[in-house]
Amino acid sequence: MPALALLCRNSRAKRWIVWVAPPFVPYAPALLRHGIDLDRVLMVHPTSTKKDALWAVEQVLRSGSSIAVLAWLKDASDTVLRRLQLAAEEHDCWAVLFRPVEALQQSSPAALRVKLKGTVGKARVEIVKCRGKRPGIVDLKL
Repeated sequence: MPALALLCRNSRAKRWIVWVAPPFVPYAPALLRHGIDLDRVLMVHPTSTKKDALWAVEQVLRSGSSIAVLAWLKDASDTVLRRLQLAAEEHDCWAVLFRPVEALQQSSPAALRVKLKGTVGKARVEIVKCRGKRPGIVDLKL
């Protein structure tokens, strides 16, 4: 949330924060409390086919109209992920893909890959891949 709020404050133009195929509707009062402008939030609910979600993410990234894209994707090939990465870099858009844990077995062009695991009172962030840095684990008390 702090990263999204910072992107909202620091973006030169009024660009969208797009949520593609989120499993739940974000809680608007929490977004507001963290400094996210709700007028800049766009929800995209593609049909059930994976191609529609991938198409939506790619179109949002290529349009240049967004500052951030948060997308929940069931699966994507390395080629598709590379296209998304290039589109995000070309249009200076922050892209976060939430994928199932099985996706860790596949290669990815992502600069950063993390695995999140929650338990009662704790959260574990496992940094699987970090360009230019060494992977590691961070335990957080909640």
